[in-house]
Amino acid sequence: MGADIVLYNGRIVTQDDNLPEASAIAIQEGRIIATSATGDLCDLLAPGGEAIDLEGRLVIPGLVDAHVHLSWYAHFLHNVDLTVATSAQHAVELVARQADSLE
Repeated sequence: MGADIVLYNGRIVTQDDNLPEASAIAIQEGRIIATSATGDLCDLLAPGGEAIDLEGRLVIPGLVDAHVHLSWYAHFLHNVDLTVATSAQHAVELVARQADSLE
């Protein structure tokens, strides 16, 4: 079974002391199966897999965090999210809609 995705021609931070930066990474079912400092790893692609040329772009490990601070969440529920407002008038409409829902 081969890789679903190969990212190549990039600057990939691995956080592995033996290979701190790679130029290619092969991924199978969401898991890293190979890294390379110099190659493109496209030979590891499964039929129908996707090879993506990063054109020198940087890839860094991500953090997925699934916990909630309840006090901040409760605070958020009592505020109007104006980050989606496209104008001052839209912001007023969002505040009015929130106010109407509290009655």
